Amino acid sequence: MTARRALPYAGFAGLAILVNVLGYFAVHSTAPNADYLKLGVFLDCAITIPLGYWLLLVRPGLRTRQSLAVIACLSVLRGAYTLSSQAGSTIAICAEAALFLLLVFGGRSLVDSIPGLSLLRAELAVLRYAFGRLKPDVPFASKAFTIHENSGGALLFFVVAGLTPVEAGVLHLILPKPLSWVMLALSLYSALWLIAIGRSFAALPILVDAEGITLRKGLLASIRIPKSAIRSVSRTQTSIKVLKFALFAEPSIFIEFNQPLTAQLPLGLTKTAMAASIAPDNPAAFMSALES
Repeated sequence: MTARRALPYAGFAGLAILVNVLGYFAVHSTAPNADYLKLGVFLDCAITIPLGYWLLLVRPGLRTRQSLAVIACLSVLRGAYTLSSQAGSTIAICAEAALFLLLVFGGRSLVDSIPGLSLLRAELAVLRYAFGRLKPDVPFASKAFTIHENSGGALLFFVVAGLTPVEAGVLHLILPKPLSWVMLALSLYSALWLIAIGRSFAALPILVDAEGITLRKGLLASIRIPKSAIRSVSRTQTSIKVLKFALFAEPSIFIEFNQPLTAQLPLGLTKTAMAASIAPDNPAAFMSALES
């Protein structure tokens, strides 16, 4: 992020901090006019913060209009807790309900517009794929192709996940106690991610349908390639830098695009490329599905 782009974010953060500091003193104030101070802070939260967000971030195009709705709900909710009346409780309940409805029915674009929510969604996906009951995600009229069976890629993730706590246990005996507990927590968290990734390969196969191809590498990467964006599909390696969707195997099929396409990576990250390579477990059947 450049300094010019960082300034609006810093300005909005400063505004939010200032209003929250005023709110703290208003809530703990014993002055005779404390109720008026609390009302003023509530209005700052409900009006000034969303207005500042609009002027500093939404209007210049740094954030989306959808995210403004979430910020407004959060600001009203924060302001409601400064009010020591039944009205404050009612406003808080209404703001929480509105926020819930936005997050449930706002769609993926709304969640992706807010970095914290996209990170939360990634963490919830890890828990789902690590512990949930999974079945292959194959829409109707799509043909699925796996990438993990011949290479044993999923098994490798499971083996490493099993060894990670053992290694952490050894470090726990060697390192100083505070650091050893931190390392143990990180190791268990890493093992959770490895298990989720290993299980995701079977649940998220490559898909071929009438409109194009969906390349997936479990939770690690995905990209949608419309049929109109496919320049060529061949067994010959291209000179273009490619996104590799092969799992611990040499790519056997290369797909070139006629326009830049963006792949989705973990934690909301993205990467744009003009080609991708894959190593499906059954390359002949994959090529046949493209031709049909």
